Amino acid sequence: MALPLFGDTASGDLNVQIYQMNGPITAFARVAETISVPLPQGTEIYAEVGGEPLIAVFDEYGALRYGPRSDLGVVVRQCASHPKASDAFRISAYEVVGDIDQVRRHRQRACESITKFLGMQSSRYFKDSVATDIFWNLLEQNARSAEAASRFRTVRGTASARMHDGRSLVDFGLIDPSDFTIESRDFEALIDREMVGLASAGVRLKKADLSGYGGSAPTYGELIAAIAASPRQEERVAILMRIMILFPKEGINVAQYYPHHSAYEKAAAGKLFAAVYLERDITSNVMERILSGLTRQLISDAYPMRKGEVIFYFASHLSDFPLVRGQILDSFTRSNALSVNMLSEQINNALFGSKYRRPT
Repeated sequence: MALPLFGDTASGDLNVQIYQMNGPITAFARVAETISVPLPQGTEIYAEVGGEPLIAVFDEYGALRYGPRSDLGVVVRQCASHPKASDAFRISAYEVVGDIDQVRRHRQRACESITKFLGMQSSRYFKDSVATDIFWNLLEQNARSAEAASRFRTVRGTASARMHDGRSLVDFGLIDPSDFTIESRDFEALIDREMVGLASAGVRLKKADLSGYGGSAPTYGELIAAIAASPRQEERVAILMRIMILFPKEGINVAQYYPHHSAYEKAAAGKLFAAVYLERDITSNVMERILSGLTRQLISDAYPMRKGEVIFYFASHLSDFPLVRGQILDSFTRSNALSVNMLSEQINNALFGSKYRRPT
């Protein structure tokens, strides 16, 4: 997508158009005092308040296409349906053409992808950013007057919305609530309606399925494949520890030579290998005892925003080893990290099913 900029015919200021999905242009907002890049002759296109929004997009061949929204809707949809188009691009594209159902669908897909690859905290920030964007649009739509809308735009960045327990909470910041025709609870109700489906998306982490990897005597390649089955470095460390306990000799070899790609994973593998590489004819029981002594340290080494994910994946893959489970439980009950609190129910179930509840 490209952002159309408009030169004011009177002042020469550079502006962006303001409009809602499926609505006309409601205003222009200045972004610069002069036009620094003149358009080629014959390419002028005019826009005005109340008129149809003008959009611009690079098509699949890299050519810039621009014109009224109704004329380019098909081109935008073709770009959004391309197999290589990201969910972020699709959200923007479908917002431009006013397809709210597709916008909601790809918001949810993006949130689930963020949770899978970046964690719960990142997905929470994504949801808050979506809620804030919806809040800003609602403020624009419900301003009492053009003057009120103009005042809102100057301090829009101070207003925000966030999700808490599946419901939205708005903060007007420096904006005067009396400039709008509805109250905060009405804004929150409208945001909640728009966030249906997204509010609960990505709220549960998934454990990698290792049922198809190896057996009683797995090969090095099968062990590597089992670790690589997870997209999350925190889970890959947990799987590596499990391999080292079940297959000590092969596990030490994997820890030494496995190509770790991320900082936390690389550091963890180094510590695991350093703790056991001098051991001869090590048994699973001895390996469990040694790794249990490292468990709390590996959890502490995680970034605070990822600590909950580390404990969850450790609990999911290592709870059947009593010595290690004891160290996981200790880290779980002692931690006050937000990421741990967000995943407390899932961690509890991974450790003990439904029989235990974390002290509060």
